[in-house]
Amino acid sequence: MKKKYISVVLTMLFLSMAVLSTTGCLDNVPTATSTPASSGPIAGAVTALSLDSATLKPLKTTSVFKKDTPIIYCSVAVANTTEEIVVSAEWLLVEGANNEVDIKKHSAAITTDGPRYVSFAWMRQGDTWIVGDYKVVISVDGKEAVTVPFRIE
Repeated sequence: MKKKYISVVLTMLFLSMAVLSTTGCLDNVPTATSTPASSGPIAGAVTALSLDSATLKPLKTTSVFKKDTPIIYCSVAVANTTEEIVVSAEWLLVEGANNEVDIKKHSAAITTDGPRYVSFAWMRQGDTWIVGDYKVVISVDGKEAVTVPFRIE
C-alpha cells in the first residue's frame, strides 16, 4: 500500500511539473487582441496636437481633435533601415457632413541608420475642420504600411 501511495504522489508531482513547464511557454503566444509585430520599417504611427521640434516625437497624442484645431500632426516611428525609403502620408475624410475635402498628400525620402521619427502635418483650411471621421494612410515605397484613424468633433 505504501509503494502504491508513493507511486501516486510521484505521478501527481510529475504531472504538476509538466503542466507548469508548458504554461510558461504560453506567455509568448500572441492573442487575438495582440498587435502584430511589424515586418517593415514602420514601428508605429500616431496623430498628435504637437511634436518635439528636435526629434519629431509626438508630445500630445490623441485620436480626437476639436474642429478649431489649427494643425494636426501624424508622427511615424521608423525602425532601423540602411537604405533610402520613401515614407508618404495620405489624409482622407472617411465620413462627414461634406465629403468634398481636398486630399492632402505628403512624402519624404529618408535614409537612416537608426530609429527616428518622420512627421506629416495637415493645416486647417478656413475657420474650422469638417466634423467627421478621418484617417491617415502611411505608405513605404508606395505600399500601404499602417492606417491611423482619427476624429474631428
